[in-house]
Amino acid sequence: MVAHHDQPGATRLIAYVVPDTEGPTGDEEERDQIGEWQDLYDSLYSAPGATLGEDFSGWNSSYDGRPIPLPEMREWRGATLERIRALKPGRVLEIGVGTGLLLSGLAPECEEYWGTDFSPVVVEELRRHVDGDPELAGRVRLRVQAAHEHRDLPREHFDTIVLNSVAQYFPNGGYLTQVVEQAFRLLAPGGALFLGDLRNPRLLRTFASGVQTARAEDPSDTAAIRRAVEQSLVLEKELLVDPEYFSALAHHVPDLAGTDIQLKRGTAHNELTRYRYDATLYKTGINAHPLTDAPTRPWTRDLGALADHLGSAQPARLRVTGVPHARIAADLAAQRALEAGTAPDLRDTTGIDPEDLHRLGEKYGYWTAISWNGHDPATLDLTYVKRELLGEGVPVGAYAPTGAAGPGTPLSSWTSSPATGRSTGALLMAVREHLRRRLPEYMRPAAVVPLDRLPLTSNGKLDRAALPALEPERADIGRAPATPQEQVVCELFAEVLGRPVVGVSEDFFDLGGHSLLATRLMARLRAAFGVELGVRSLFEAPTPAGIAARLDIDDADGSYEVMLPLRTGGSRPPLFCVHPGGGISWSYSALIKHLGPQYPLYGIQARSLARPEPRPASIEEMAVDYADQIQRVQPHGPYHLAGWSFGGLCAHALAAEFQRRGEPVALVAVLDVIPDWQGLTHADVPAPDDRVMLLYHVGLVDDGSHHDDGEMTFAKAREILRRQGSVLANLEEDRLTTITEISANNTHLTVDYRPGPIDGDLLLIACSEEQDPPVTAEAWQPYVRGSVEAHVVPGDHGSMLSRPDTLAEIGRILSAKLHDLTGDE
Repeated sequence: MVAHHDQPGATRLIAYVVPDTEGPTGDEEERDQIGEWQDLYDSLYSAPGATLGEDFSGWNSSYDGRPIPLPEMREWRGATLERIRALKPGRVLEIGVGTGLLLSGLAPECEEYWGTDFSPVVVEELRRHVDGDPELAGRVRLRVQAAHEHRDLPREHFDTIVLNSVAQYFPNGGYLTQVVEQAFRLLAPGGALFLGDLRNPRLLRTFASGVQTARAEDPSDTAAIRRAVEQSLVLEKELLVDPEYFSALAHHVPDLAGTDIQLKRGTAHNELTRYRYDATLYKTGINAHPLTDAPTRPWTRDLGALADHLGSAQPARLRVTGVPHARIAADLAAQRALEAGTAPDLRDTTGIDPEDLHRLGEKYGYWTAISWNGHDPATLDLTYVKRELLGEGVPVGAYAPTGAAGPGTPLSSWTSSPATGRSTGALLMAVREHLRRRLPEYMRPAAVVPLDRLPLTSNGKLDRAALPALEPERADIGRAPATPQEQVVCELFAEVLGRPVVGVSEDFFDLGGHSLLATRLMARLRAAFGVELGVRSLFEAPTPAGIAARLDIDDADGSYEVMLPLRTGGSRPPLFCVHPGGGISWSYSALIKHLGPQYPLYGIQARSLARPEPRPASIEEMAVDYADQIQRVQPHGPYHLAGWSFGGLCAHALAAEFQRRGEPVALVAVLDVIPDWQGLTHADVPAPDDRVMLLYHVGLVDDGSHHDDGEMTFAKAREILRRQGSVLANLEEDRLTTITEISANNTHLTVDYRPGPIDGDLLLIACSEEQDPPVTAEAWQPYVRGSVEAHVVPGDHGSMLSRPDTLAEIGRILSAKLHDLTGDE
């Protein structure tokens, strides 16, 4: 927690959190991560029609979001094909065959070519191409299976196994190791495993700095760019593999005879040639030519001097270390400038282009390898070997390990863990809620900022000056949600992006979203609303407003009617939720995220919200009216009823009314209320008071961002609600007056209500912060002829439907009960 003095006359507390991404990943997290990538692939590559080997869909530049130019993609593919051809492939297995980018070029030259992929959509489309080409049909076999599955694949059969641009989609390093170990069992002695398009995690911050600088509206706003860098780091979607991983791997794979690690080739300067590398792992049985003992000299900052040395001395072998990498020079300059708080000079591109080193080697007859420098990843190591000396030997060891990867070093130390980073958004929400419960308002942080690491000084202490400054609280996030469903969509955007709030009109991708997070968002929307939306929908409509419109369930005009459809789709009987004392049921929309989409969800709202009309004179009269409304949606039972606060009493009265009509009621769920609640009398009911009700509605969504240091006006309350992204911000002043009148009337009805017993059981959910008198099963038992099943959830009465942890527990309890009642599989 750090105090920031970034606003005149004000001090704000900012909390910084580093998510733990080094813990073990559960099987469910792995499956979810893999499933998200499959959803993305199915969405991107489901449309037929592309020429085999020419479908580069989804290969977009991180710097500007545009497709990487086709000539550059063809160069990337050609360089990859040449590197694999150098392995002299005959019997090939490609894991993650995709759309056939490599198969189209390699398969015609091979004896047999096996391809596997986890996407049935992609495999089916590729099979259509293969079956239509007689040259391929006789030698290509395609299968649908994930990378870790190797059923029915022949052991020790393949001389070459290819995983190109696949490993970055693995959920963690353990999964990668599993795939490598299984691949070695499938390799014949002397075979090679080619891992293409790997990314070095030690350069992730450099890459992010360059990307966010390029995408910034104002390149001189270093504070904003640093915030964007930090967010992109914690939201990183791909598995990154340190070259040291392969040094450590030698202690775990006995048949590993050597590894050749080299940067990607290519004349184009893009993120593929700047940051990606290939690792070729050889199984025992090769004639290894180690490069680790080659004579070594440091870079002299003069390409001409190196050329003179090669031409005159003609060394048989030579390793040159610390070569400045020209392709990442601009990004490195951006990183250093951001860390210093100055505007980057993107003209700083000093260094050597790796292709110049390859051309120099070719000129003097050398086999050339360019790899990372283990001690300074911003520089390169260059190795030259005379081709006649190399002969038939297989060069290994172009990367010189630092010695940090010993036998006891966990392999996970050398990879990132994107699966464990999936829950960053949920973690931030949990931290905010924990602080809200534990700290007084004046001690709560204005924001919780995720970092991938805490910046340290040279002495190992926290470098407070290097902590990214937080932008002042946004005065305007755009219009507030217009419907409860729109608010849920905004909340799902915020949850996935790890933000406290997202406005209705804010762009998902401008806020740091990327393709995998888009898939994750679509999955959350599908789970919440039961509506199928592809990733393309988000590319076409990247705002909560746009997505809510595509859900086709929003109706701003109907948000005040008695029957409020919150989610109309589903195969099971609906859950009807009766309004609390204020008469409005929008708060039940929060249950959408916690109840399975098979259950339709409706809110029952008070009369006179939508238009002036008479209000009921008793809860029994109210129950008759609401039962009529429910039977228009569901003519016959069994009915599922729930209610929070005053709504719990109404749900009980509704059950009695349905039983009077001869209709069965399967569920009566009462949330934190009992008959004769708080022992009120008519004299205890205050006259409607705007200030009291304003504070109440702000409190329902309070995140600690406001202070009650003056009169709470309608305009002030509305501004607070709007900043918090609450749908309540759309309440007009006359509507709020109506709510206060409804609340007072319903409190009078509560005083007069004398419920009788209902048949069947009752589900009671009470808050852990007890009321007086306490909400207990014993208090309800005289009003139920069956049993009372009681549960206690964390929190207090007022925030029962707004606190994330309380909501999650309520959703779990209701889901389990509905499951038992409806027999869902």
